[in-house]
Amino acid sequence: MVKFMNKNRIILTLSLATLLINFSNLAMASDVADVHDKKHISTESLVTPSEKTQVANLTEKPKVIQAPKSQTTIKVSNPRTDTAVKINYKIFTNKETKTDYAAIYINNKEVVRYNHPAGGFSPEDRAKILVHRLQQFILKNGNPKDIIPGKENNCSIGRAGNTIFFTVDEKNAGAIGLSTSGLSIHWVNNIREALGAPKIVRGNSFIASRGNISATFARKYLGKEEVGVASWYGGVFHGKKAANGSVYNKHEFTAAHKTLPFGTLVKVTNLNNNKSCIVKITDRGPFVQGRIIDLSRAAAKETGIIQSGVSRVKIEVIGKI
Repeated sequence: MVKFMNKNRIILTLSLATLLINFSNLAMASDVADVHDKKHISTESLVTPSEKTQVANLTEKPKVIQAPKSQTTIKVSNPRTDTAVKINYKIFTNKETKTDYAAIYINNKEVVRYNHPAGGFSPEDRAKILVHRLQQFILKNGNPKDIIPGKENNCSIGRAGNTIFFTVDEKNAGAIGLSTSGLSIHWVNNIREALGAPKIVRGNSFIASRGNISATFARKYLGKEEVGVASWYGGVFHGKKAANGSVYNKHEFTAAHKTLPFGTLVKVTNLNNNKSCIVKITDRGPFVQGRIIDLSRAAAKETGIIQSGVSRVKIEVIGKI
């Protein structure tokens, strides 16, 4: 598990092996919003003036190699554990199409690949934005467990709180046979895993959504937290109908709760080991005093309560689908 120390104890080294892009086209403007298809984005830009200044102030160095053509490296060292997190991107050229694509790496593991431009930004533009956001997240002692997939203005995204790391365009997703939401889950899990956090889902098709929920739900439930005992169920219930009408599948990330609306997305954290996952409420229960949520077998395995059967947990409402 990667642990991050107080920012004044973090050593940051940056190197650029290519000339920086002209960030004048990244300034906040009403007609430029995100690294995505403009028609799906509001006028709120992801690239803020302060970000523009910070990235523009990075040291420039000439290219020294042709393949990869450029590389940006950010290395953060933890003095106590000697754990380093290296974030970099590389630009490659597809020999067949003669087009460039950008691959983003964390500790030498590819986590995101931009094959296409979107929203007026080239693959390299998009890579620089993501690398910079991840850098700032780490320097501010961000917890990689907070990185989740989501929705914003009908776009599939990866976020941690109010920080949006990336959006997913249809061309990138379609090229590998995934939906935009499916690719956002894949990228989020790549980033979480590279930073030492567990994957939040395994093959599930749902995503954490804050952008498409009603104001009523948001006021009443969003951000609500409970602490109590979680249990899990499987066995004879597998294949039977859940309270919401769906067929219960113990291999999916679902849960039963007494009152939360069906479709509510809940982040469950085992307070004994800090393992967490996201589940969708599809059933009612548990009807045992002192217990607040009944997890599917998959969720119980992810959070480490299979053997014990029960564990003290914190649950947080993060969205609804």
